[in-house]
Amino acid sequence: MTLPVITRDPLWAELEAIRLMLSTFRDGSGAERDPDGHTRPNWRQIERVFSELFTGDPPPESKSIFDLVALSLDDSSIAYGISVKSKQLSRRNFDGLVNGERVYMEIANSPAKMFDALDA
Repeated sequence: MTLPVITRDPLWAELEAIRLMLSTFRDGSGAERDPDGHTRPNWRQIERVFSELFTGDPPPESKSIFDLVALSLDDSSIAYGISVKSKQLSRRNFDGLVNGERVYMEIANSPAKMFDALDA
């Protein structure tokens, strides 16, 4: 069995599950507040949704290199490290991607750990 988004495109039902899980934060329980008064999930709440989808467990919520780790459903010796990104691009920045511009993003949650390893 394959993992959605990781080893294959997600099924419609899986996308719908993500949408429904994220929409629950619009009831006032989301940590981010929009100008119209509605709330939406913050980065930690989004990580929790994806952890539930991929692993069925809460995320470690630590400064590990990855936000969560999902084991292959076919071979438990294969693990997928997942970094969840939740920043929205502005329309101007998104349109620029069509012309070959790039998006730079954090690769790991704890670059200090990587630099410590390089210094050793």
